[in-house]
Amino acid sequence: IGGPTAAALGTANQANVLISSGTFTILSAAAAYALTGASTLTVLLAVHVVSMNASGLALRAAVRYERLGAWLARRLPRFEAQLATFTDTSRETSLFPLAPVGAMMLGRLFQAAHFAVLAAAVGITPSALGALALHGVYLVVAALGVLVPGQIGASEWAFVAAADTLGTTEPRAAAIALLAHAVQLGLVAVGFVVLAAWPSRPRPEDDVSAEDGVSPEDDVSAEDDVSAEDDVSTSS
Repeated sequence: IGGPTAAALGTANQANVLISSGTFTILSAAAAYALTGASTLTVLLAVHVVSMNASGLALRAAVRYERLGAWLARRLPRFEAQLATFTDTSRETSLFPLAPVGAMMLGRLFQAAHFAVLAAAVGITPSALGALALHGVYLVVAALGVLVPGQIGASEWAFVAAADTLGTTEPRAAAIALLAHAVQLGLVAVGFVVLAAWPSRPRPEDDVSAEDGVSPEDDVSAEDDVSAEDDVSTSS
């Protein structure tokens, strides 16, 4: 699909992640308020709602803004075509794409259910409000500890710090974070196995060469032969 198109899709996906995370956090903030009142966790979740939605919408608006693309193209004329493709691809979806954001929020709902299962595994009686509050802690630490690989250590610290607010003990709160990491690492391992076993697809240029009955290596050899003949002719 080309680099500019892939970059536009990746940027849109990142913006959708921010928007869906911020929007879903409304539920977590409401659950935290119902369980703990105007606690530190509730305030942090409210800040998370605003910051994630604002940054996601700002990113979507920036990449769709044609004047910004034109301004960059004037200063980077070498990349004018790529910037135009990037902007055009970004404008193919709306500022707030309901379908992908809704799908990601559904994924967050399943993730909250996942935390309910983890809570039950360490001896905490699960509830809908408790699962949403736990997921809220996860979302906050994922945003604040984004530079920490896998949030390993940061998640444990955050869950322990929120143990009293969540109505559980520090060891059980830390166990939830550790179990979550175990599940994530397991999924990563499965992903690598699938990627290694997945059959590779030929590149488009390979398909064209195969249809013409010429391999890419033959094309290079032919170009070298032509260059050699030209050099001989020039020398003569």
